[in-house]
Amino acid sequence: MDCGWKLLSTRTRGKPLLQAQDVIHYVFGIAIGIFAPLVLSDAGAPTVPPCIRHWPEVRYRNLGYDHIVHLRNECRGRARCAVSTDVNPEPVESNLAAGEAVAVLTMRGSPAREFTPRVQCHLIP
Repeated sequence: MDCGWKLLSTRTRGKPLLQAQDVIHYVFGIAIGIFAPLVLSDAGAPTVPPCIRHWPEVRYRNLGYDHIVHLRNECRGRARCAVSTDVNPEPVESNLAAGEAVAVLTMRGSPAREFTPRVQCHLIP
């Protein structure tokens, strides 16, 4: 009974089962399969200037969680930010003066105690 294992473990007519070009194709295929999701996941990432800091906070209150995104403008000029989350995709607009910090409430009384903020900011000339 031939179960196919013979093809994987022996040479056929003096040739190796895998040619060099086959090995290269397999290696590239594996590399693309591993690294493509990492590269593509950043393709649609929100844009935030490096001088604007943001971080999430969850507060438990009244049988639910409040989702808050903190913004701090460390830039020399004003900035406009749109804040949304994976729980509440509706963006909340916020204008920040230079040096200003604000807390943006994106959801009140959520059953979810975790969320991922999505922040897009640009400097206002």
